[in-house]
Amino acid sequence: MEELTLNQFLECLAERIAESTANKVVELLKATESQKPDRLLSPKEAAAHLGVTTQTIWRWKKGGLLTAHRFGGLVRYLESDLLRVGVHKGLQSSQLKKGGGQ
Repeated sequence: MEELTLNQFLECLAERIAESTANKVVELLKATESQKPDRLLSPKEAAAHLGVTTQTIWRWKKGGLLTAHRFGGLVRYLESDLLRVGVHKGLQSSQLKKGGGQ
């Protein structure tokens, strides 16, 4: 068996670390690509998404169950918040329209 010098060992170690790090970065990039960004929905879209009325969305917002995000005069709700509230309220999966009916 051939003996490695300290420099050869360090070069080999650096190559393996770089390869391992590159593989982890590729795995993380693939994982984040598969995640959809959180969409912002209008009150009407939010109600349709959950199969409830806009009045229900408003009541949930007023009661602190939903957080409204304001952009000027527009009110929007995060899709992830809507799904969380839908599960919390015990809505059946058939009521939760995946992708907002798209």
